Amino acid sequence: MDKNQPSMNSLRRSLDAVSLTIVGFFLVMSLIFPDRIVQGQQLATSLLRAGMLYALAAWIVRQLPTGFVGTSVHVAAVMLLFSHLFQVVANLQHVVVEGWMDDCLLSLERTLAGSEFLVMLQQYINPGLTEWMMFAYVIYVPLLACIAVVCYHAGGPRAVYDYLLSFALVNIICSFGFILFPVASPLFHSPEKYTVPLQGGFFTWCGEWIRNNMHYAGGSLPSPHCAVGTVMMAMLYRYRRLLWHLSLPVFLTIYAATVYCRYHYVWDSIAGIIVGALVLRFSPAIVNVVNPLTKRSLHTADPGCMQPAGATLSRNTEP
Repeated sequence: MDKNQPSMNSLRRSLDAVSLTIVGFFLVMSLIFPDRIVQGQQLATSLLRAGMLYALAAWIVRQLPTGFVGTSVHVAAVMLLFSHLFQVVANLQHVVVEGWMDDCLLSLERTLAGSEFLVMLQQYINPGLTEWMMFAYVIYVPLLACIAVVCYHAGGPRAVYDYLLSFALVNIICSFGFILFPVASPLFHSPEKYTVPLQGGFFTWCGEWIRNNMHYAGGSLPSPHCAVGTVMMAMLYRYRRLLWHLSLPVFLTIYAATVYCRYHYVWDSIAGIIVGALVLRFSPAIVNVVNPLTKRSLHTADPGCMQPAGATLSRNTEP
């Protein structure tokens, strides 16, 4: 491990700190603004439960040896927590700003291009291209866990926590974006503008199922797909360069698919890419701020992180 990079334990502590902090922040919001939140009491209860379950999972991980099982438990806990928080933010989007800001983005598009980008894009829609775009959009979901597995086999638990911390940070920033600049997204704001249907095969069906069953009005700017996709690409480049080369067309298609498939405006996707890049650039500094105990480990290699992924590791004892 580069001696200038945070150790595994400092990354893990920072991950737990930022994850529980955002749960606590949303919990406070739900208690302070109950009149602006639908079912605020139920929301507060669900956040409290989620925080307790995550804290329990983090405690269990600390009792397990530093290896595949403990790391897998932590991966599952992080993914489930932020999946839940994505749904929670749906109820917090109008705490600060009333109404949607889509018209501001669309007005900018008309000023720059004379029309709206998604409306102009309709002339290029065809079933084959739609199916490829939907494939990229849908494959993003299993890739979330697959990247963690790749990181583990390439760099051990430390590489996984490197990925998870960046994953958590981009999701947190996206959540604040949803609240501070709520954008409904194209098919929730003005579906009547899009007269050319998105027709394809199996993956198109999957993408539309996700839209109809998992998505809601909002949760749009920045695009989480683009933000997390940027993080996933960086992790492959950092730990498995060959896989990065092979998967680059898919990740670039994910960027395009968010707009082509009408999940996001082009501005959402650009903002998501910027968020991902900024988190990757500044996450080591964030570790220093969140976890002062990691300062010494930034200058000293962590011997536990240097063991091969398949090696038998001793029981984890954190300082």
